[in-house]
Amino acid sequence: MDTNTNTNVEDDSVIINNKDIVMIKTSKNTYSINYSITNNKMYLWKILDFTIVKILYDLNKDFFETVNLNIIDDNNAKLFILMKPLMADFGVPQRYCYLDLQRERYVPDNIITIFTATPNRNIDEARSISKIPKLAEMLPIKSIKITCENLDEHNVSIEQKICYETFFEIPKFMEKFAGTIFTKMFLRTKQFIENIGI
Repeated sequence: MDTNTNTNVEDDSVIINNKDIVMIKTSKNTYSINYSITNNKMYLWKILDFTIVKILYDLNKDFFETVNLNIIDDNNAKLFILMKPLMADFGVPQRYCYLDLQRERYVPDNIITIFTATPNRNIDEARSISKIPKLAEMLPIKSIKITCENLDEHNVSIEQKICYETFFEIPKFMEKFAGTIFTKMFLRTKQFIENIGI
């Protein structure tokens, strides 16, 4: 996995590119986000379960009205997210998503943990978790795959691939706006984990 987040690529496909995180549009409605986490005081593979999902959303409550993580077992969970209407002034509807999460772990030379998320279309079940505003729309996510590779006990490389349904039109300004939010979310998570034990 390529984890170089300090390249000087100038390309229309590059949405965010700085020393901490890179977000690239790999094809229509498909995006890849890459960053790494280092903490020499803890074994990072130990938090690569649904704990890291909880940390991610606990640190970024300013972007969400509701987050409900229902952990079924070590490898399965359900995640409901109702986002804040951050772009209501531009006519962009409030969005929510309801996802089935799965986790797999492989132990070849390096420990590799893979999280996958697929949309759960059970609207009644989603409404039983949280009140969904009448005008809110489901975010048309097709799939999410997060691959976490432990380069050693204290360093992990993370790649997130998110794919939206092909009918979903994403303007350039929305890509940049979403990229900015993703960057803030992942940087907060990265910095929090890297400062544990310091």
